[in-house]
Amino acid sequence: MIGPNHPVREAFADCSTGNNGGKYYDSMEIAFAAFNAVLMDCSLCLDEYNFPGEFGCRTIGISDDCGLPIGYAYFSWYRMRSGRWEVIGYIT
Repeated sequence: MIGPNHPVREAFADCSTGNNGGKYYDSMEIAFAAFNAVLMDCSLCLDEYNFPGEFGCRTIGISDDCGLPIGYAYFSWYRMRSGRWEVIGYIT
């Protein structure tokens, strides 16, 4: 499991809009590539990448490099009128 002091937690949260200097994402692909890059640095990955619609929330499993489930990531997203995306993610 991903413990409370695991280094991936803070880095993952830093990808969230608001934690990264107010940066909004140009696309969902760019946003989730940022979150997944943090996980990959720790040999982890998201179990799926299905984020339908212009707003929503979802909990997705996180697996280690052997495919074993070790935690969950919670995401919420919203497409603003400007076309840019607000994306919040944290590990539960």
